[in-house]
Amino acid sequence: MDPLNWRSSADIHGAPGGTDGVSYAEWKSANGITDDFGDPDGDGLSNLGEFASGSDFQVRGTGAGITGQVVNGVFEVEIQRNLRAVDEFDLVVESSEDLTSWANDGEYVSETNLGNGVGLVKYRVTMSGSPRKFVRARRMLRSP
Repeated sequence: MDPLNWRSSADIHGAPGGTDGVSYAEWKSANGITDDFGDPDGDGLSNLGEFASGSDFQVRGTGAGITGQVVNGVFEVEIQRNLRAVDEFDLVVESSEDLTSWANDGEYVSETNLGNGVGLVKYRVTMSGSPRKFVRARRMLRSP
């Protein structure tokens, strides 16, 4: 079995025989959002980013949730994501030595369900002896 084909349920005890997912279109409609890139709470995260991360688009500082640290020569990054939205987005972790060329070399490690509809996904990026390495995470909306 491929662990990337499985995900944590957003609901306690899961959703046997159903889904606990919410589409971005449904979320936008329910919240009266018309601008994907708007930022009503002024925290620097767009409405699309707020949905993908599971943060509150009206309350500053409730989301993004990207942290990282070097552990035994490997950079580990944890990214907050909305468990109800994982069927809508691909999460890609990339690294670069020069901010120009990016490699899709983030290795999925695990996911922790925080119990509030949000999960923390951990990826690793090898430092590969480079004196400097930049890491970014992209949430890419899947095509309908």
